[in-house]
Amino acid sequence: MAVILEGGCRVSEMREGVPVEHGALRIWNQIGRATGAQAISLRVLEFATGLSPGIRNDECDEILYVLDSSWKSESAGRCEAIDTRANGRFKLLINGR
Repeated sequence: MAVILEGGCRVSEMREGVPVEHGALRIWNQIGRATGAQAISLRVLEFATGLSPGIRNDECDEILYVLDSSWKSESAGRCEAIDTRANGRFKLLINGR
């Protein structure tokens, strides 16, 4: 359960609450309008093995942090293997940029 500290700082577990599920993707909405935020949001995304739905948001920029994973990314018909365990760095296209 989330704890609100003095000053409004919210502390919670990464996978707190009931996730929204879309096929192989599970989303935990942690910070957003529902928690009183007006200009920022935080979601935890968990991808199961297999084809995941595409992620696209034309209304704002999104930054994705990857904790530990390997996967294949497909962009513009090109498939690329990515393994963050190798060196922790990878190139990520945000909305095709």
